[in-house]
Amino acid sequence: MIVANPPYISDEEYKSLPPEVLADPKISLTSGQEGLDAIKVISRDSPDYLASGGRIMFEIGYNQAARVTALTENDDRYKSIVILKDLNDIDRVVILSCDKGE
Repeated sequence: MIVANPPYISDEEYKSLPPEVLADPKISLTSGQEGLDAIKVISRDSPDYLASGGRIMFEIGYNQAARVTALTENDDRYKSIVILKDLNDIDRVVILSCDKGE
């Protein structure tokens, strides 16, 4: 299992964050123009480190579930994707199940 809390805030969203969030280092919050740069790397590389049946779990931004699903839906190393909601009913966690065909 790989579990991550990657940066997922877009460069544009970063500009409107409250001061208490901006106290964190920018590199720990932002991940490119869409906020998906780190998630793209995790989705691309993580299956190489898992046995068949392994899982990858990571946090996403409130508006990223469809884009993350699109990133992984054509990758035959994944057999399923589940999106979990947080307590505010917002898409928050992605669970990818790997299937390397072994």
